[in-house]
Amino acid sequence: MCKRALLAFNWRKLTRAHLNCIQQQALLYDELVLVMPDAAGLSTDNTYSCGQWMTHLHHWLQQHISIPFYLLPIPGKGVEPVLSWLRWRILCPAFQQVITDETTWHAQMETVLRTPVTVIEAGNDVLPVTAALPCRRGLFITRAQPFHNGHLAYIQQMQQEVDELIVVIAMANRSHQQHDIATGGERLAMVKPVLQQVAPGRYYLVALPYSDFAMENLYELEYLLPAFDTVYTVNPSVIVMAQTAGYATKGLDARITVSSTLIRNCMIQHQPYAGYVPQSVHDYIEQQGIAARLRQLQEKENRG
Repeated sequence: MCKRALLAFNWRKLTRAHLNCIQQQALLYDELVLVMPDAAGLSTDNTYSCGQWMTHLHHWLQQHISIPFYLLPIPGKGVEPVLSWLRWRILCPAFQQVITDETTWHAQMETVLRTPVTVIEAGNDVLPVTAALPCRRGLFITRAQPFHNGHLAYIQQMQQEVDELIVVIAMANRSHQQHDIATGGERLAMVKPVLQQVAPGRYYLVALPYSDFAMENLYELEYLLPAFDTVYTVNPSVIVMAQTAGYATKGLDARITVSSTLIRNCMIQHQPYAGYVPQSVHDYIEQQGIAARLRQLQEKENRG
């Protein structure tokens, strides 16, 4: 099992204590999950948008740690702390430890997350974070229920055409249903090894709880995510919205005949589906019991 620690800091004011903690955890865990709480919030000391700060922080982290990490904006403006923490359990891959610089809610956070929580003193030794250089980025939005070879073809095409990839796991709050079998966190863990192999160090992977893709959500993505130039999609609604917002759109050059519906049907009928998904995705689905979960969801309720 992959061991992960979740770190929830005030990332806009990184200190020497933060850096020391991050580097220590990088020695203890396989991956780090770094959440940006209240990502859509604004205050007078926020010089950059969430997306701009993500690019700077991503660059800074790559300079200081060598293990894989997730950098996840968690929209939470106006949300009670308890509900925000519950979102971590849904929108993040599974973690075994939480470390925070928030001293107010230690006991409550531990109760809600059912995970050991360690509080560190941030201190006042603020570190400089160098601005990342501008580059061309492509945006790809997918439910990934599950991630398949058609999605992989998009990723492979994007890594040849843009400098950096942004992959958004959509409808991340939906799971344990016949058409939405995996949680947002499970889908992140499903997709990350593929991105690590195809475009190492050149991608952003996030999960966002949008139930429907609308213009309002697209404009929020502009704030939450690093700046992007092209939206990769074949969805007519997304194409129109992206073009209305001034973005170039691009479809898939290769012809791939596969769908998540086809794969889910194979799972239900106990038919092989390994040929439709990357090997690492197939391994993860089987290890996590996601195919078995779908078959159980198909069973009729037994009222006795």
